[in-house]
Amino acid sequence: MKTIYTTIAPFIQDSPAAIDRTNGILYINPKLFNRLTPFQKKFVKYHEMGHYKFQTSDELVADAYAFDQLAGTEFRSLKQALGCINDVLKNNNPTKQLRYDALYRRVLEWDYKNTGNLLAKQELDFLQSGKVEKWVSASEKNTLAMSEFTKTLLTSLTGDKVVDNNASQTKTNTYLIGAVIMVVLFIFYKTQFSD
Repeated sequence: MKTIYTTIAPFIQDSPAAIDRTNGILYINPKLFNRLTPFQKKFVKYHEMGHYKFQTSDELVADAYAFDQLAGTEFRSLKQALGCINDVLKNNNPTKQLRYDALYRRVLEWDYKNTGNLLAKQELDFLQSGKVEKWVSASEKNTLAMSEFTKTLLTSLTGDKVVDNNASQTKTNTYLIGAVIMVVLFIFYKTQFSD
């Protein structure tokens, strides 16, 4: 495969690389490509090769090809692959979330199949159940659950609906909220870090 380093190829635009699917020439934008980590550079090259190999403009297919070439090849390769989508693509890229979600599922599948990671299988099953619209981390889930529990508890104790960020709460309710949060955090700490 021939590689040309240029910033003026018409289809490279603001990407670190692009491939001409008609002839397999890989165009590298050195200004952007040289900012990438070594793993990200490999991922980008394999991504472009995926476009050529499968003769497709489908980003998910190209991402999957790059992942399949790099998964398990070095330390933290699964997380690094996800980082490629997260770090290389700009936030205003309309495909970023879709591509991240698709690659995240592929990471979970690979992790379970190749290492037997039951947590990866559990997360994958949860995502495939359709019960969530987007993935949230375990810490986010715990924080959301504690927040909802606190609101419910305060509502039942005070008889008033608790509103987020309500600056006009009375002094008594403020002390009550503080006490409840301390109890909830203590319980959370004990359940997460006890032997």
